[in-house]
Amino acid sequence: MIEFHGTVRELAEARNETERQTFRELKREGSGIKRRADGVIEIETGEEETGQVINFSEWRARKMKEDALKSQREREMLEGQLLSREEVISQLGAAFHTTKTSLLTIPTAIAGIVAVEDDAHVCKEIIEGTIRETLIELQAQIARIGIADGSDEITAEAGRSPMG
Repeated sequence: MIEFHGTVRELAEARNETERQTFRELKREGSGIKRRADGVIEIETGEEETGQVINFSEWRARKMKEDALKSQREREMLEGQLLSREEVISQLGAAFHTTKTSLLTIPTAIAGIVAVEDDAHVCKEIIEGTIRETLIELQAQIARIGIADGSDEITAEAGRSPMG
């Protein structure tokens, strides 16, 4: 059921009928159009009502809020304050690929150095130092992308300045 808040003439224009045709339907029983005591015209649509009232102003406000948030994100991207998800994923993927490759080459790179060492502590220091160099390279790549938070956990744990 649809409620029409207007005159018979306005309803007739909306239905592409003459005012007289619409008025006759209002008078005829079972036509699907009737006028309530408060003057509102009810039009039967043939569909069952669900009993749920749609608050159009609420939905309009939601849409306006979403549009404003979208505009804000677009502005932040243009100003360089916000990075696109695809760009970040692409650059991080490349950085992690480089790091993975570097980590996988560590055994080959230091095997000859570690093989001649008898002291386990020295071997540990050699391996740890090489891994830290790789992690520092990863940190530099992330900083170049622009998503580093400024913390330096790698060098803070070691208690020394970055190698390289």
